[in-house]
Amino acid sequence: MFVRPFLILTLFILRVTAVDVQVVISSEAQPYMDCVASMQVASADYVYQIKTLEELKKESKYSESKVFVAVGSQAAQYLHKHLPLEKKLVYTMVNNPHELGLLQGRQAFGVRTDINIKERFQLIKKMMPKAKKIGFLYWSADGEPEYLVSAKQYTPEGMTLSAHGVESQRHAARAIKQMLKQDIDVILTVPDRNLMTISTIRTLLRKSLDHRVPVCAYSSSFVKAGATFGFAINPEVQGTQAVKFIDVIYEKKTKDFPIISIDDYHKYVRPVYDIAVNGDVSERLDFEFDAEKHPDVIWFGRLR
Repeated sequence: MFVRPFLILTLFILRVTAVDVQVVISSEAQPYMDCVASMQVASADYVYQIKTLEELKKESKYSESKVFVAVGSQAAQYLHKHLPLEKKLVYTMVNNPHELGLLQGRQAFGVRTDINIKERFQLIKKMMPKAKKIGFLYWSADGEPEYLVSAKQYTPEGMTLSAHGVESQRHAARAIKQMLKQDIDVILTVPDRNLMTISTIRTLLRKSLDHRVPVCAYSSSFVKAGATFGFAINPEVQGTQAVKFIDVIYEKKTKDFPIISIDDYHKYVRPVYDIAVNGDVSERLDFEFDAEKHPDVIWFGRLR
């Protein structure tokens, strides 16, 4: 007599606690955790389940969630390859999704962290309006990379690009030395994983400081490590943007969300970023920047 009400209650509980969104993080690194926390705060409408990529790989089957969110490039690449096609994939905290293959093949919507070359030049013009000659390293082992083509195409009028190829890590220090001989005003960096190893970054920061040449970095961690200024991607904003893609999938209305559509299966949004400045390095280089005119700048070290 009591079987039917009990069954109904059980099904109700299971339905209420069903997971709407399966979140897979590449690792437990703090930026990824901050990103996930902001997703949960941004929308209480969804039930989230969070797993690391390593935990997911050990499981024999995927959860019943309609939407999977990959946080970080490793998780995004893995899910793009292995996630069943009936599942919806959203990625965030991912650099250069084109290079990772996320803009082709199965459906994938996401939030990128890479900033296009036009905006990089715009930052230099804002921070160093008198800069004329831009130093630029690129990975040359596989021919001319796409970002070098873009850099040549979008170098602003009145500026020249002094580009130097690095064909192997053994030649990185030599290329940096040659670049710094060219009387450059600033060094523009790009997040090429082949080129920007820890060793190369350390050499670049040390040599550029010796030659008193500012470095425009592609991340806040790079600025914190010793670059003069650069871009700061906020993981919490990345999480909020990812939730808007979840809303799109669940057919909820979204506002102020500039989606770039390659086709119906591949969509992305550009990152929202702040400017980061290393106060200690700026002081050593006598780098002039009026902090009062830019109160939104993130400072590392002493505030000038």
